[in-house]
Amino acid sequence: DKGISLEQQNNDIKLLINHLHQKATNFNITTGAFAIGGVSAGGHLALEYAYARDTTRQIKGVVGIVAPTDLSSEPLRQTGLDLSIQQLLGTTFEQNPDAYYQASPFYTAKSTAPTTLLFYGGKDAVVPREQGELLKFKLTTMGVKHRYYFYPDETHDFTAELLADKIIALFAM
Repeated sequence: DKGISLEQQNNDIKLLINHLHQKATNFNITTGAFAIGGVSAGGHLALEYAYARDTTRQIKGVVGIVAPTDLSSEPLRQTGLDLSIQQLLGTTFEQNPDAYYQASPFYTAKSTAPTTLLFYGGKDAVVPREQGELLKFKLTTMGVKHRYYFYPDETHDFTAELLADKIIALFAM
């Protein structure tokens, strides 16, 4: 099973955002900009979508919860994610390392990136904490508004209650 490609998933996000803009009045929502986010692979997808294209008029904020940010990282791929990343990108790292860099929020982030919230746990055996620390450093260097939250005792399974107030605060940033 090849899975759904990164391009297809990004297209789905774009279609959803366009649909929300078209139906904003029906849904009673503001069309100025949206916040997107996700957990783990969903967090990677949200960050990648927000960073890899000019979304400044559409995306106000992005949230990555235990999100992989550098798919080229060997420690990340050795946690058991290698096959999933290969399915997402349709290639191995050895065959096409550029595909891994181009799909990594760490490499695609730019100074125009939206406000970013990052959450990582110290006992996460799936996504190493360095994934968030490296992106935090890059965002700081580029002057991108962001917040990084590290919970030493959390695993890969965060509870919504732990993060809800910080995510809601994103709209005040």
